[in-house]
Amino acid sequence: MEKDIPEEQAADTEKPSRVLKYVYTGLFVLVLVFVLIFLISLVWSIFFRKDNPEASISTVTEAPPSSAAENIFSNIGRQRLVTADSKTVILTVSFPYSAEDKAFTEELVSRIPGFRSLAVEYFLRMSADEIRAIDEERIKENLLEEFNSILRLGKIEILYFTDYLIID
Repeated sequence: MEKDIPEEQAADTEKPSRVLKYVYTGLFVLVLVFVLIFLISLVWSIFFRKDNPEASISTVTEAPPSSAAENIFSNIGRQRLVTADSKTVILTVSFPYSAEDKAFTEELVSRIPGFRSLAVEYFLRMSADEIRAIDEERIKENLLEEFNSILRLGKIEILYFTDYLIID
């Protein structure tokens, strides 16, 4: 005994499958749009990226020299240091070094945490007013002495402050 399904009931059973088909198609189109937006933004960021993505306030005191035999070591990065009276000092230190001396280059990279902690300790010993009273060149000399005290394979000749700012 076969029962024949009336046409009205057959049409009702097809409606949910049609609705699901439209939902799946809509979701597919939505996912496709997100993928296209992602790909376009990826291509845009690769080809139209700005060279300086970080806008910052900086005081450039000296321009580091450029030479074929020297590189500029700036891997210490920008530091936010605290003074004895809880003021903030923004400092970015860089210095030239010989590009051919591989052992000294490796030592500099391994000493980055030491350089950072020496700078933290140096500025923590003084208040902001005491730091302002000291000449910037004297601060460079003091930090240079401290940096060289932890180096074994070479010495740093001169320090440059790319950023040096005391914030009250």
